[in-house]
Amino acid sequence: MKRVVVIGAGEIGAGWAALFAAHGTDVTLIDPDADALSRARAALRQARALGVGRGQPGAFLVSRDLEPGLPLAEWIQDATPEALELKQSLFARVESLAPPNAVLATSTSSLTRAQLSAGMRDPARLVIVHPLQPVYAVSVVEVNADPALPRESLERVLDGLRSLGRDPVVVTGDAAGLVANRLTAALLREAFDLIANGAIHAADLDRLVARGIALGWAVRGPLMTEVIGARLEAPEGLPGALATTLAPLWETLASWPALTPEARAALERDLRSSLGAIQKAHAAGESTWAKTLSRVARAAEAD
Repeated sequence: MKRVVVIGAGEIGAGWAALFAAHGTDVTLIDPDADALSRARAALRQARALGVGRGQPGAFLVSRDLEPGLPLAEWIQDATPEALELKQSLFARVESLAPPNAVLATSTSSLTRAQLSAGMRDPARLVIVHPLQPVYAVSVVEVNADPALPRESLERVLDGLRSLGRDPVVVTGDAAGLVANRLTAALLREAFDLIANGAIHAADLDRLVARGIALGWAVRGPLMTEVIGARLEAPEGLPGALATTLAPLWETLASWPALTPEARAALERDLRSSLGAIQKAHAAGESTWAKTLSRVARAAEAD
């Protein structure tokens, strides 16, 4: 790819811009924020420090308007806020300006394709390409496309991601949050419930996950971790092997659609007292955090 447009230069958008640029692609950032360019440059420095990319990096250009960059773009990546009406009007406009063969992708984490493409002439053109954070440090990317999208068009998206060193995972259907965010939402609901009810402090829960169950997940994933733990000869035996242990738990798991005010207050108190001040160096997108994730990913791949 030679020319890419990234719309929105927050953390996700800057990460996308850095990833494309690290692989030699010229990137036009569409964002009115005066700090858009500095965020993209900082993300590019982080990406290159992690060994992402090759050769001479691409150039950054920042614009407030869509018109200059879209007609020549090969890939258009939306990274604007999760506001449905904003995105709907954006995609309708992008579709009218973009070349017919350009990839139209969105990083949405909670909206569906049907919602986002409602105002488009050809809704099948819109593809969800959902990264994890930091974009340039975590290789796995979720891809979700309309069944009506031609197979060769989907392959172009997948090949484009692979050319950036990404590991695309295709998710079918049109469920909000795809898979990564739905799994995260389920785990966090149970975590919030446990903390709010006083079963465990937030810091202890984090340690239990990070130093316990997540170690297996990082290497093999949650399913294979259980297959290995249960010493199964075949993975299809997993549901039967865990039926007696999980069924009683499933009946007691949190199922509320929203925290009550009392539970939220209890959760906030524990988070404040247990986790304390956030260390900036470990916030998502910062160098130490990105380096740690990169080391874990390389170790898992080597296993």
